[in-house]
Amino acid sequence: MLRALAKEFIAYKVSAAGVPYIVNAKSRTRRWLWFIAVISASAFMGYMTINVVLEYLGYPKSLIREGKIETKLTFPAVTFCSLNPILNQNIEETSVAGLLKVKRVLRNATNVQTDKEYRDKCYGDPLCQWSWFSESCTCVESPCLTEFCLMYNSTHCTCSFNFCKNQRFRTCKAGRYIPRKKRPCLCSNERIYKSMAVDTDMNLYDLLYFLNDPDVRQVVELVRNASTYDLADIEEAMLPTPEDLVDYGVNFDSLVIACSFEGSRCFRENFTVLYHPKYGRCYMFNFIGESTSRMEEPLEIYNYGSSSGLQLILHVTHEQAVDLLNHEIGVRVVVHDPHDLPFVAEYGINLRPRDMSAVEVTLSTIERLGPPWGSCIEKRRYTNYEELPGPYSILGCEKACRHYYLMQKCKCTKRQFMRGSIFLETSSKTIFCNISLPEEYDCMEKVIDYIEKGKICKCPPPCKETKYSYTVSSSQLNENYYRAVKAIRTLVNDDEGRLNITNTTGDKRMVGVKVYYSTFQVDKDSEVASYSWETLVANIGGNLGFFMGLTLVTFVEVIEFIWDVIATIIRKPNDSDRRSSNKIYAHRTG
Repeated sequence: MLRALAKEFIAYKVSAAGVPYIVNAKSRTRRWLWFIAVISASAFMGYMTINVVLEYLGYPKSLIREGKIETKLTFPAVTFCSLNPILNQNIEETSVAGLLKVKRVLRNATNVQTDKEYRDKCYGDPLCQWSWFSESCTCVESPCLTEFCLMYNSTHCTCSFNFCKNQRFRTCKAGRYIPRKKRPCLCSNERIYKSMAVDTDMNLYDLLYFLNDPDVRQVVELVRNASTYDLADIEEAMLPTPEDLVDYGVNFDSLVIACSFEGSRCFRENFTVLYHPKYGRCYMFNFIGESTSRMEEPLEIYNYGSSSGLQLILHVTHEQAVDLLNHEIGVRVVVHDPHDLPFVAEYGINLRPRDMSAVEVTLSTIERLGPPWGSCIEKRRYTNYEELPGPYSILGCEKACRHYYLMQKCKCTKRQFMRGSIFLETSSKTIFCNISLPEEYDCMEKVIDYIEKGKICKCPPPCKETKYSYTVSSSQLNENYYRAVKAIRTLVNDDEGRLNITNTTGDKRMVGVKVYYSTFQVDKDSEVASYSWETLVANIGGNLGFFMGLTLVTFVEVIEFIWDVIATIIRKPNDSDRRSSNKIYAHRTG
């Protein structure tokens, strides 16, 4: 019964190309050929269908960029900081007063000249190097340790051919079995060469003995023990404390001498102070933070070009009272989202005195796909490390992660892992690691190395991001223009009828900056799924139809056939039982 049912289904009912011929073909040979053809087509169909499904499960995506011209845009926030974080007149009251004492000691010291013959001899020795900072000569014992050589193997290095020409370097020989023009000079890595005699400076401890002031001794010892000449490894130790930066930082009125936005004067209430752990008091224009009040909305701008936007004229001290406080002079500027605190140290640009710098800004947005196509974080600020201020960002998450682990392991942190704060919320209450203490320095280095090698900080990108890109161009600032304006504004006549002007020279330098949109075109980069569910269904249907001529109706026919098989199996025992009972009844009546 089931065999007949299956034969009938294959021969007459299923709407699949080639399948009926397996039963209805005129000869057995043809039926076998049709069977092989159907099986082969089914195999190809299964292979292609699996590939289609696997491609969909890979969740591919593509990036689409589109530009839109807006009639108005929200103006970005602009943060600026003086590169001299402490006012000169306040140095004596801060923790860096020792640096001022060092400057006085150096000013009174006698300036002597190095032996020129000794210095030239050091220049001429390929194994020696002259240090401008220490006015001394340091030498190595092998050519392989110089910039003239590259390591060839564990025992030799390839060097400039001059080493082979010099009889002094007897372990340097030209390579064999190589054409003469291409022969390298192979030198042994043995440290056997004696260089010129090196003058030895006074022992550091002997020098410290002659320095009476403990603050001066501490600074001298710190600088002399630094591993880098630019003091990059001890930079944090030379900075004022966060409390000093807050109390004695640069005042707004001593930094900003002129400000205009869209041709109108801007005032102090348009700015918000940012307490940064490195740059001290910074000032943010058009910053509103996380405020949702209509009273606090970012400014909008209806024009673009150099005649629009924000213009600032700033005053900076061209000569710092403390030489070791900072190795730069000028102003640092950051353009950022009005709702977010800036990353001053990472994303800022430095502007030098006596320049008028034009910052041309363009706006773009990015939209990323979340799971299963990618990994991104929606609009939320909380991470596994701490709650982040403002919108989520990768850099903010990485800083929070490093700060979290340093505080957990070492009970202190580094300035570079802090973003700064408003209203003194965090920066002045944080304990920074003292790199002059060996135990804190070692702990800090171990934790940072552990984080970087272990890739512990998991910081996916945000799902939605606003980016301000900018280019900077500079021209010389005409300071006399502004001095003439000041002279006219302060021009008065005294009792004797003479004209007087007030302080038109000054001891500070001006820094000019213009921030404006270069275009109102906003580029939007959007991630879209390149393989949707609809595409998957269409491709599967195409494979089924191309190889076997199958449709959705075919699956209905298969379901009907399965139903008939089940019904037949269930009905068959009942029919046999009914026939058995009829035979028993007939036997009894007979």
